[in-house]
Parts: sequence; structure tokens; C-alpha cells
Amino acid sequence: MVSIILPTYNGKRYIQGSIESVLAQTYQDWELIVIDDHSEDGTGKIVQGYADKDSRIKLYRNEENLRLPASLNKGFSLSKGKYLTWTSDDNLFKENAIGRFVQTLEKDHDIGLVFSAMEIIDARGDVIGHTPPVQDLGEIHYKNIVRASFMYTRAVYEKVGDYDVDRFLVEDHDYWLRIAREFTITYIAEPLYVYRTHPGSLTETRNRQMQEAKIALLKDELRSEMLSDGIRAGIYRELAIAAFSIDRYGMMKDHVEHIKELRGDISTLPMKVRCAYKMGERPTALLKKIYRGIKRR
Repeated sequence: MVSIILPTYNGKRYIQGSIESVLAQTYQDWELIVIDDHSEDGTGKIVQGYADKDSRIKLYRNEENLRLPASLNKGFSLSKGKYLTWTSDDNLFKENAIGRFVQTLEKDHDIGLVFSAMEIIDARGDVIGHTPPVQDLGEIHYKNIVRASFMYTRAVYEKVGDYDVDRFLVEDHDYWLRIAREFTITYIAEPLYVYRTHPGSLTETRNRQMQEAKIALLKDELRSEMLSDGIRAGIYRELAIAAFSIDRYGMMKDHVEHIKELRGDISTLPMKVRCAYKMGERPTALLKKIYRGIKRR
């Protein structure tokens, strides 16, 4: 059986579609555990309507808002499946997703985590792109290449444990890193999941917080003694980009210097970061201020 955890907070707008995508799976041996994180918009009522009709769907409500990592931990503590995954109230599974993941894990028992490409849609449901193909699994050390389309085994859960409540906003990437240290991971190039981007999503509303959390996570990853120079350079690259995005130019400069030491050049950095490094903090800050003013018009 597959346990699917669906944490939700005020997810009334899209949650029906998310649940329907689970019901439509070609693989039907699953349980859907919905953790309502103290919603105030009637989300629980919608979910209860589905639970009343299908015993595989179970609803639990937090007495207070606990945020995503704690809600995930509650859901997985209640789960019974051999295979585990979680989804969001605004995203969708392709109808063959669960079956393809199970097939992959059943075929090779050395694999602890399987993940796939994703289709990206907008608020209306129109397809606006796809995630780039993963060429190197080593990128997991500095990029969240797993993203939102994945499945792992109960053995992984028993070994790795809970999601870290202190890693809010990067709790998933932190978990993939912990899995990668202990288990084999693999990638399916076929898009098995539909990721929705819209103004109310966490990615859109908490960008600065996410960048700060990402910086803290990657700095901790740098402490590992098992990293190659190439992976270290990749971590510094992501740190430089994150620092630039939240206007921490001194930090950005330090990370760029590390890249130069490891690679000899900074050509892999985005043009805007390279220009900021060469121009300095004041002219870069002025240009960003002008750009933001134009964008708001």
C-alpha cells in the first residue's frame, strides 16, 4: 500500500482537484491522509465529504496551526503504507504517477527514493512549462532537484525519521539530503506530477524567507567532508545567487570568491550576479531599485 499525506491550510480553492487526482490513479492500493492545519475557509468540510464516500481517505485536524513540517510528521506517524509520498492541495498527480513510482521501487530494492520530472501550470490550469531534465544526481547537494514529485520506502522513513521542524520552507530539500546520505536515489524523466504556480503559493509569498532558509541549509551542507570540489563550487554558486536575490552583497562576494578558488572562473554564474560582483554593492543596489520601480508601474 502507498500512503499519501496531504497537508493543507486554507486550501479550499484547489483541494478538490488534488484529491480527485489521487482518486483517478491507475494504482488503487493507497490511503490518503489529509492533515488540515487549522484551516479557516471550509477546507475540512470539503475533505470530509470525500472521506465519507471513500474509506481510504482520512481527515485529521490540528487544534492549532503547526506549519508544514509538523503536519507532515503527524501524517506519516499515522501512515501504514510500504511506500510513502506527500502532495499539496494545489498540485496534481498524473494518473499513472503512483503506479510508476511503485514499479520503480519494486524493481530495484536498493532504491530508497524515486522522483520525476513535473509539468508546470498556472492558476487557471494552463501548462506553462516543465521542470528541466536532471543530468546529474549530485546536484541534490545544492539544488532541490527532487522538488514535489517523489516516493520513498518505509525503510527510508524508519532510518531518516521525521522532517525537521526547524527547516521550515526547506524541510523537503533537507529531507532529500538526509536520504541521499543513506540510500540510492533515481530519476524518471517522464512528467508524473503537475505543479501549480500562483500568487498564493508559498514560493510566491515567502521568497525572502525561503532564500534565508536555503542559505542556512546549504551552509550546513558545506560542513560535510565528503564533498568534491565540483559539488562545493555548486553549493557556493547557489549561495551567491540566493544572497544576490535578497541584497546581501557582502555574502554574495564571499561566495563568488570561493567559486573562483575552486573553478578558476565564475562563468557558471548568472550574468546579473557576475555584473553585481564586478560593479560592487552601491551601483548594483541602485540598478535593482530602478528596476523594481519600473516593474511596479
